[in-house]
Amino acid sequence: MQFVFKKKAVEKERATRASFHVANLLAKKGKPFTDGELIKKCLNEVAKEMCPENVDLFSAISLSANTVAHRVEHIERNIKSQLKDKASKFVCFSVALDESIDVSDTSQLLLFIRGINANFEITEELVSVHSMHGTTTGIDIFREVEKSVAEYNLEWKKLKCITTDGGRNMCGTKKGLVGQINKVIENSGGLKPLVLHCILHQQALCGKHLDLSSVLDPVISTVNYIRSHGLKHRQFRDFLEEMNAEFPDLPYYTSVRWLSYGKILARFFELRTEIEIFLNEKNHSQVLLKDSEWLWKLAFSADLTMHLNDFNLRIQGETSLICDLYSKVKAFCKKLILFESQLTRSCFTHFSRCDKYRQEAATPFPNLFAQDVILALKQQFEERFSDLDAYPNVDVIYISPTHLTEEAEQYYEKLLALRPAILSGDINKISDMTKRVTFIVPEVITHFSRKKMCLASMLKYSPVALRRIKNLVKGREAYIVPGMVYMDDMEVAKQLDLAILGPDPETAQLYSTKSGVKRIFQSSEVNMPPGIFDIYTEEQLHESLAQLIIENLTIGRWLLKFDTTVSSNGIAYCDIMHLKCFVQIYKEAIRYGDKWTHKWAHESSFNILLNELPEYLKHYANPVNKSRYCAWEIYKKAFLLRGGIIEAYPPSDFVTAVQVDLLIAPNGETQILCTGDQIISQNPFDPWGLSVPQCSIEPPRINCACFKIANSCKVRGILGYVTVIFATFICEQTKQQLLWCIDMKLGYSDSLAMFQLMKYISNIYLDVDTHHLIVAENETPTTEELSLEKCVSRKKTHEKQYRYGVLSTKLYHSNLSIIHYSVFFQMCRAHGIGYDIKEKQGTLFTLIDYTARNYIGMLVISKDLRNGLAAFARNLNTLHEEVSSPNMQGETNFKEAINSIEEIIGITVLNEQEDKKTKKK
Repeated sequence: MQFVFKKKAVEKERATRASFHVANLLAKKGKPFTDGELIKKCLNEVAKEMCPENVDLFSAISLSANTVAHRVEHIERNIKSQLKDKASKFVCFSVALDESIDVSDTSQLLLFIRGINANFEITEELVSVHSMHGTTTGIDIFREVEKSVAEYNLEWKKLKCITTDGGRNMCGTKKGLVGQINKVIENSGGLKPLVLHCILHQQALCGKHLDLSSVLDPVISTVNYIRSHGLKHRQFRDFLEEMNAEFPDLPYYTSVRWLSYGKILARFFELRTEIEIFLNEKNHSQVLLKDSEWLWKLAFSADLTMHLNDFNLRIQGETSLICDLYSKVKAFCKKLILFESQLTRSCFTHFSRCDKYRQEAATPFPNLFAQDVILALKQQFEERFSDLDAYPNVDVIYISPTHLTEEAEQYYEKLLALRPAILSGDINKISDMTKRVTFIVPEVITHFSRKKMCLASMLKYSPVALRRIKNLVKGREAYIVPGMVYMDDMEVAKQLDLAILGPDPETAQLYSTKSGVKRIFQSSEVNMPPGIFDIYTEEQLHESLAQLIIENLTIGRWLLKFDTTVSSNGIAYCDIMHLKCFVQIYKEAIRYGDKWTHKWAHESSFNILLNELPEYLKHYANPVNKSRYCAWEIYKKAFLLRGGIIEAYPPSDFVTAVQVDLLIAPNGETQILCTGDQIISQNPFDPWGLSVPQCSIEPPRINCACFKIANSCKVRGILGYVTVIFATFICEQTKQQLLWCIDMKLGYSDSLAMFQLMKYISNIYLDVDTHHLIVAENETPTTEELSLEKCVSRKKTHEKQYRYGVLSTKLYHSNLSIIHYSVFFQMCRAHGIGYDIKEKQGTLFTLIDYTARNYIGMLVISKDLRNGLAAFARNLNTLHEEVSSPNMQGETNFKEAINSIEEIIGITVLNEQEDKKTKKK
C-alpha cells in the first residue's frame, strides 16, 4: 500500500514539473497561455500512438490557460527571489538602460543589471521592464530605476557604471537620469559611476550615417517595384526558381533593423543579372544595372556593409566586458585603415564581391568614392566612440617626490575633468577624474629630505606607500614608467610584481652616457657631427682634438662634453680662430689639395697643432657653466675623471635643434609621439622651451633617422621612452640643409609630458607623415541625430584644423614664491590669460613643486605658430609686471625668454617676406 501512494506522489510531481517546463517555454517564446491546452491535446495523441499505457500520465498534466498563468507567475517569483539573493551579495554592479516605443506607442524602459560577488561570480539579467504611459523625462526614468534598485535591495554607492542609449533624458548631467543618479550616489558617500553610450547602438548609428544614397536609393526603388504587387512578386520568385538562382527572393529594406542595410545590398548584387532580365521583360529597365561604375559601387557597398554587420554581431552577446568591446572597436578602426590602404591599390582581399565583379567590369574601380566612404566611416567611429577614449581602461598612480598642496591637487583634478567638454564642445560636460588619478608620496621623504636619493630609493623604504600601490593594482594589469632606471627601480618592481617600461639598469647606465649614445648613432648609420668618444686621458684629449681639427678645417667651434652631465653643466667649447697655427695649417691643406685626406699629409701640421693645444685650451677653452668651472684646469680635471666626447658644433650662424620623443614598445613597435623645435636664449646649449610640432626640416628625413636609431636601440635591449635631439642647418659650401644626430636621452621627458597635456586638453593628434598637429572632430550630437544629407554636407565642408604649441617647464621668477596659487590664477583671469574650450586654444600652467614655487610651467596653444609665440611672450611680460615692483624686480629668466621669442618672430617675418618675393618672381 505504501508503494502505491509513493508511486502516485512521484507521478503527480512529474506532471507538475512537466507543466512548469511547458509554461516556461510558452513564456520564453511569447506564446498565448491558451496554447497549453492545444499542447496537451497533442501530447495525448502522441501518447496514444507511442505509449498507450501512459496516456493517463499525459492526461494528468495540467495545461489550462489559468494553470499556465499561475505557473509563469510562480516562475517569475522564483527567478526574482533568486536574483534578489544574488544581488544582496554584490560587491559592485553596473546597469544598462534602453527606452523605446512599442507598437502601441507606449514607452518601454528596459533595465539590465550585471553584478559581481566576492567570489568573482558574475550575474547578468534583465531585471525589469517598465511601461511609461506619461512623460519620459530624466526624472521619470530615474523614479522607475529607483523602484527596481529598492526592490532588489541594491546600494547606490556600489553602482560603478551606467550604459545608456544616448538620449538627452538619459545622459543629462543635471536633469537627466545620469545627473539624478550622481546626486543620489554623492549623498550616499559613493563615487560617481562611469557613464557610457551603448557600443552596439553607436555602431549602428555609424553605419546609418554612411553616404551610400547613390547606391541604396535605386536598390530600394527596384525592390519596392518588384515586391509592391503580389502578382509581380510571385512571378519574380518563379523566375528565380526557373533560373536556378542562388537565392529564392529579395528582402525588403527595413531602416529600423540594423542588419537590413547590408543584407539587401548583398542579395541585390548576387541577383543583379536575374533582376535586370526580369525588369526588361516587364518593360521597366533599370539603366544603372548596365552602368559599370554603379555596379562597382554596389559591390563595394555590399562588402563594406557586410563587414559592419559582422562587426555588429561580434559585439553582441552576454557577459561581454567593456574592455573587450573597446578592443573590438579599436580593431575594427584599424581594419578600416587597412581597407583604405588596400582599395587605393585595387586590392580586394577583404572585398569578395568587388573581386568577383572585377572579372566583368568595363571601368576601373572608383577609388575616390571608396576612400570618401571609408573616411566618413572612420570619422563616425572616432566621434561616436570618443567616450571610450575619454574613459579608457587606464588609471594613473603618480609617485610624487614632494607633498602636493590642496590647491595643486584641485587644479589638476579640474584640468583633467575637462576632457569630455573638450570632446563634445559643451563646457558643461565635466567628468570626475578623482578616481582615475592617485597621488602617492613615499612616507620616508620627510625623514630623508636632505639625503640625495632617487625617488625609487625613497619608495623602496616606504612600506605604507608600497602597500597602497599593491592594493590599487591588485587584480589589474599594470606597469611602471620610470625615469632613469636604477637597481632600486628593479627592487620596487620586484616587490610590486610589476613590469618596467624601460631597459635593465646596466643597459640604461651604459647608453645614457654621451659615448654610449655615439655608439648607437654609429651603428644606426645616421649623420652625426665629426667627433671622438670615450676620452679619459689628457694625451688622448689633445691628440683627438688635434686630429679632428685637421680633418675638418671648415668647423669653427669644437665642443667637449662630459659623458654624464645634467643640462649644459658639463659642456665647454673652443673656437679655432684663436689658434696661431691655423692659417699655416689651412695653407698646407690648400697646397696638398685632394691629397689632404691622407694621414701622411697631416703629419707636420698635426705635430705643430699638438704642441700648441695645451696652452691654447688653457686660455681659450670656455666652460659654459662658469660658476661651477671657472677655469680650464678645473673643467679638465672633471672631464678626465668622468670621461667624455669631442664633437663639432654646426658650422652655421643659424642652427635649430629638433627634439623628437619616441616610444619603443615591448613588442618592437616604434611610435613617434612628439616633435618640436627647441627655443634657446643666451645659452645655446640649454634650451628653455619647445615649439611643437617641428617646422625646421622635412618630416621624412626626421622619421627615417628616428626609426634607424630605434632599431639600433632594440638590438641593445633599450625600450620605453627615448628622446632624440637633432641639429639642422644650411651648409655654406653646398647650400643644402643638413641633419645631425647630436644627443639621445632615455626616459620620459618633461617636454613629452607637456605635449601629452596639450594633446589631452585640445583633442589633437600628430600626423607622423606631415608632422602636423590636427584637431580631431567633436562628438556628433546624440540627442538630435543629423539627417543623411546634413551629415554628408557637414563632412564635405569640414576642413582640418591645425594647432601649434609653445611650452616650457623651466620658467623661473623668484617673486612667484610669495604668491598663492589662488591669487596667481585670479591675476591670470583678470588679464584674459586662460583656455578656450570651444576654440581649443589658450594658455595652461603646470604647478611644478610647492617647495620651489618660483618655478612654473606654461603651455600656449594657438592656430598658428607666430601667434602662439607672441601670446607666450605677452603672458610672460604680463606676469613679470604683476609679480614685480620697482623695488623688487626679483631674479627671473622671463626677459631672456621674451627676447628670444621676439628674435624668432623677427626671423619668421623676414622668411615670410622672402617667400612672398619669391612667389611674385
